[in-house]
Amino acid sequence: NILVPADHTASGFYVSNVHNYIIGNAASGGWAGMNFPVLPEPADKDLRFNGAVPKDRPSLLITGNSVHSSSWFSSNSGSVYAGGSLYWEEDDEKSQVLKYNAGRVG
Repeated sequence: NILVPADHTASGFYVSNVHNYIIGNAASGGWAGMNFPVLPEPADKDLRFNGAVPKDRPSLLITGNSVHSSSWFSSNSGSVYAGGSLYWEEDDEKSQVLKYNAGRVG
C-alpha cells in the first residue's frame, strides 16, 4: 500500500492541474516524463465537495518542454501521457481512499 496510488506511474512531472503555464521544463526517466491525469474532483480531501471539476479546466500554455529516456521499461507508455484517472473510491465524504486507473479515461 502506498499513500498516493498514482506513484505507481511516477513521472518527472505529474500535472494534476493543467490550468497553469508549463513552460521550459526538462524531464528524464520515469513511467512518463510528463503525466496529465484526469481528476473528476479535487484530490485534496478538504476540497472534494467544493464544486470544482479539475478535468474540465482548460490548459493555459504548455510549450518549450522536453522529455527523454522515459518509459524504457514499458512498451505501452510514452514520454508525455494524458490519461489515467485519480479519484476517490466513493462519493462518501468520509472516504479516505484515493484510487488510480492508469488506463485511458475521458
